[in-house]
Amino acid sequence: MVESIAALKKMQKALWVIIFLITLCFIIFLQNFTYTRLFILLAIPLLWIWLIFLLKNRRVIKYILLLSGIGFIVFLCLPGRTADTDKLRSFYVQSLRRYEGAYYFWSGEGRFAIDCSGLVRRGMINANFRLGFRTLNPRLVRKGLEMWWYDCSARALRDEYRQFTSPLFRADNINSIDSDRLLPGDIAVTIDGSHVLAYLGG
Repeated sequence: MVESIAALKKMQKALWVIIFLITLCFIIFLQNFTYTRLFILLAIPLLWIWLIFLLKNRRVIKYILLLSGIGFIVFLCLPGRTADTDKLRSFYVQSLRRYEGAYYFWSGEGRFAIDCSGLVRRGMINANFRLGFRTLNPRLVRKGLEMWWYDCSARALRDEYRQFTSPLFRADNINSIDSDRLLPGDIAVTIDGSHVLAYLGG
């Protein structure tokens, strides 16, 4: 009986590790599909609750996990404040630069393979998360989560989908744009909505 209980506990821990690794792979490589984002959204709280259950005999760790999860939920519910746009732009440009060297992969949105709309979206998602947590601003974290959940194409960015973008001006072609009219982090979307580029300065 004792051996079967120990075996069951080992199986539960092994299953938790497997689901954790699958979730981690989805987070790193496959965020750009609705079903993978839904899996991530369901798996994270499930893994958190399951871990609390697995650590039920370690009271201190269990309560730390419980309180940190509740604290995060409360933090997300707070109103927050308007972001410093210059800081957000700076974080955005830094985030875009982190993807230098990533392979182009259509519909990709991961560190190792990414497409054009995935790059500008991922850059803004990361910037919102980093600045939001660094300045304890839940409004930015919520904005990052919203952008993460509502995947969008270059065409959707051009058409101001969910107000993720706002138009500055129209140009006949990219080479005709005077760079004095641009700030690092501004994006350009082709007229047909098939491609998006980010301006990093210079």
